[in-house]
Amino acid sequence: MRSKRKPINKYFIYDIFGMIAYGLILYFGFTWLSGFSLLYAYLWNLALIILAVSFDGYAVKMMQSDAVIKKYKEKYGLEKAHLMVSGGFISFKTLIYSFYLFILISSRVIDFSPALVNKNLADFVLSNNHSILFLLAFDTLIGQFSKDRERTKGILSRLDIESEDDA
Repeated sequence: MRSKRKPINKYFIYDIFGMIAYGLILYFGFTWLSGFSLLYAYLWNLALIILAVSFDGYAVKMMQSDAVIKKYKEKYGLEKAHLMVSGGFISFKTLIYSFYLFILISSRVIDFSPALVNKNLADFVLSNNHSILFLLAFDTLIGQFSKDRERTKGILSRLDIESEDDA
């Protein structure tokens, strides 16, 4: 049982470092751009959300491809590949949701006790506390486009079948 826990912890640590890296990139970019304009800083945040959700969609599609699955089986063996994916795979989108949830909770704490953090961090958190709403809206929009595309494919396939019946 102990051997199964090690990879899970290792991948969890990688995910935490990924979330911290995202937060630092967002923070330093935001504080730098806010010196020019808060609008630029806000657009930086929106751009990073769009990039992160897009990257996550690409990564999930890549992980589901037959070539990647075959490569994992060949490189690690079936048991280890299964353990890696089942125990350690957290999508980047999940990490981003967690990050913005942390920002949302932190913003409430800063509202009640502003002296807990320095001014730059407080401004950053308070400026980004509603970013989770944009993330939810953008993620839902992308999901809806995917559903619409699948529905359209289904309708087109039925049209093709019915056109063959008419001939």
